[in-house]
Amino acid sequence: MLNSTSPEPYKTALTPEGLTFEEYKLLTNECMAVEEKYVEAVGVHKKAEEEWKVVEARKKEKERQVTLLKEQQDAADKKKKDDLRKKEKEEKEAAKKL
Repeated sequence: MLNSTSPEPYKTALTPEGLTFEEYKLLTNECMAVEEKYVEAVGVHKKAEEEWKVVEARKKEKERQVTLLKEQQDAADKKKKDDLRKKEKEEKEAAKKL
């Protein structure tokens, strides 16, 4: 297992000398509990990071949709103006012919 602050492999601490079996058992249980909490914390962090990525992806998709809708609306407005100008021009030309 790699330590998160350095590329060096994780090394467990040396066991102190002169421990009774009960003290050793207690020490190993504490070490296991600490490792479990660490693994749990890493899992929580990864889950939060994944949730953040999902939120960011949704946000970007929403922004993309807004931009697309704006472009479509701008195109529709331009077409409407162009059609109106064309109609006015045709009406003027028709009036000249009369």
